[in-house]
Amino acid sequence: MKNLITALSILAVCTIGLGNANALSFLQDWQLDADGAGGVTAPVIGELFDTVGTTFVTNTYSDATNFTFTETASFISPTYLSPTFVTTTWPFDGVLSAEFVGTGSGTTSGDLIFDTGTLEMFFTPTVGSAATLGTFNLLDGYATLDGQAVPNGLITTLFEATALTTDVWFDNAGTDLSTLSPIQFVLGFATTNASLVTETVVGNIQDLVISNNGQFRVAVVPEPSTFLLLGGGLLGLGFMARRKKNQA
Repeated sequence: MKNLITALSILAVCTIGLGNANALSFLQDWQLDADGAGGVTAPVIGELFDTVGTTFVTNTYSDATNFTFTETASFISPTYLSPTFVTTTWPFDGVLSAEFVGTGSGTTSGDLIFDTGTLEMFFTPTVGSAATLGTFNLLDGYATLDGQAVPNGLITTLFEATALTTDVWFDNAGTDLSTLSPIQFVLGFATTNASLVTETVVGNIQDLVISNNGQFRVAVVPEPSTFLLLGGGLLGLGFMARRKKNQA
């Protein structure tokens, strides 16, 4: 498709619960040209696009309440919100999707902490092969759990991109976000509602299937100093659970 621009200082945040989203200045009227240059005209996204998907989680318990986990999630985006706040189907002849794989640890009635993770976004045309739109590595993440080790409230995962495809991501001035230098930052912020579908327990192994739906937003911060000012509160959210756990 296009050459990937690697090692950019670009961040993405995936969240269950909106949290302090009002503290961020999200991009308005931006574009995601999923099929790249030469395809259909890129739609103008008022602020967000929608996501739906399924997460598969395996928790391995070391005692009655503490566990480590592995997680695999698949998402598609069926629609986006137009500048006039109308939910609109993507014009592309294909599917916009994402895959997340992560690991971490948790306590059944407390916090779940992500330790590692990768996020990949794709566009798969009706005819042809899937093309990567971007890849991201997890920096930090956490969730609040109910008594059955199921997410119940705010989940936040913070990523740094390792590659973006050219001619795909654009701000409202038409700037290709993949061309931003390493001192510039892009934040992605997604809100997701999770609901338990099935649970299977065998010995100390608990397998969960979770249904998800939500939204994805982006924000651009032009300088590291600005990122520290605007992103500090968001990063604080990401490390809040870890501090609480360490203080317990």
